[in-house]
Amino acid sequence: MLHQIFTVPLSVKLGFETKLKELKKKAEKLNVVFEYNCSEPFEIKHPNPHIDEMIRVYDFHVSFQEIKIPGWKFLGKIEHLSELGNVLSLVPNSPKIPEEYRTINQKCDYCEQKRHRIKTFILQNESGEFKQIGSNCLKDFIGHNLNQLFGLSDIHYKISEFGDLLEEGFNSIPKMIETFEFLSYVASEIEQHGFISNKEAYNTGNMSTSDYVWFALTNPKEKKKLNKPQEKHEFLASQAIKWAQEITEEETKESEYLHNIKVLSNLELLESRHKGFVASIVSSYQRNQSKIIEQELFQKSEFFGEIKKRVKNITLQYHKTLVFDSIYGTTRFHFFFTEQYNLIVWKTGKGLYEYDLQPGKSIVADFTPKQHQKHNGINQTVVSRMKIE
Repeated sequence: MLHQIFTVPLSVKLGFETKLKELKKKAEKLNVVFEYNCSEPFEIKHPNPHIDEMIRVYDFHVSFQEIKIPGWKFLGKIEHLSELGNVLSLVPNSPKIPEEYRTINQKCDYCEQKRHRIKTFILQNESGEFKQIGSNCLKDFIGHNLNQLFGLSDIHYKISEFGDLLEEGFNSIPKMIETFEFLSYVASEIEQHGFISNKEAYNTGNMSTSDYVWFALTNPKEKKKLNKPQEKHEFLASQAIKWAQEITEEETKESEYLHNIKVLSNLELLESRHKGFVASIVSSYQRNQSKIIEQELFQKSEFFGEIKKRVKNITLQYHKTLVFDSIYGTTRFHFFFTEQYNLIVWKTGKGLYEYDLQPGKSIVADFTPKQHQKHNGINQTVVSRMKIE
């Protein structure tokens, strides 16, 4: 039995509950388990960081039956985007699938007929053999309790879409946005507030960057609140798209993620279901560029200052922070460069949230050199008692 909780705003509660009733009715006809209940209303802070208000919501607890296929394991779906390539949607903890499925045509291993298909499915038997099956042939291929299986699969699929249904108000017409425009706004939002991935948003309760930008661009009142992209943001978006399009086949061999963003970067128009992948292209490109620049700067680094002799009013450029959690607490390594590109490392338990630091931002600080050391061949000065003005 699977369980999920959906937090639903009052504005779409009726539509959401209607969808649940439809799924429950379908489940009863299939003789499979599907139950839900709704909490009492409560208030939460609006997930959009730009809206300072409380909203009334309900928690819907949904329980539904797992998909079980005798002798086979369902691995996921292949979405065929014509000449652009394929987008793979794999179930959690699925084994690594052969690379050929990233570009494979719309064939079916059951009927062996090649024809136009929007999607096909990947299955694996107990001996490890993979099969690509078209949706119309899947019933004949499996041959066990098929009405129930496909009905249950449809229930799972509809539940997986609830996030987008909630966001778009259930009954709205699917919207499409130019990929370049979307990424230009994403670049602007990242500069203002940093990048919040879907995973981080789930763990913190905040709205992800992709969800917020999409929500704002598809709602005229909210779009006015967005910072209009400047030329630098549009340039960053174009460079990120170019980088993703030029990802090599060798680079994608060990990464489904790189394969997917390579395919999606070629889309001129973006649909909601791909917004998370596409929004991440900008931050991935920035990390890639940061690594290149980092290696160049690290080679220039020399030891700074005299050990235990405090220095004051030193201009530093913030680079990054690494965070490590243990049973003893949280340790942070804050990395800075001096104006001569000497690497400064401050090891502390303190975060730098109050300074709103982004990579490349300059600060003025006092600190005491504690140790000169080489790490992976790079000269770095470890400091203590840093005080940022």
